[in-house]
Amino acid sequence: MIYIVCVGNLKEKYLTDACNEYIKRISRYSKIEVIECKESQLNPYQVALKAEANDIKKHLKGFVIKMAINGKQLGSEEVAKKFEQIKVF
Repeated sequence: MIYIVCVGNLKEKYLTDACNEYIKRISRYSKIEVIECKESQLNPYQVALKAEANDIKKHLKGFVIKMAINGKQLGSEEVAKKFEQIKVF
């Protein structure tokens, strides 16, 4: 089972469409569930991040792959290899 845990939800149609397409592709090989945590409205920013992190931690199970906007970008083939290495499929 693959869980995608994220903060907030996608607002732009092109991102929603892309996400749905990847979910459709992955679901052929494994069950997949997207869990959307609420964005924190707390201030200052660091307090909000900590609250969001705590919410995310509640949903973490098994092997965890962290993703970030400024993280290393992987292509589809590289992601597939990672999944093979951790025996997701």
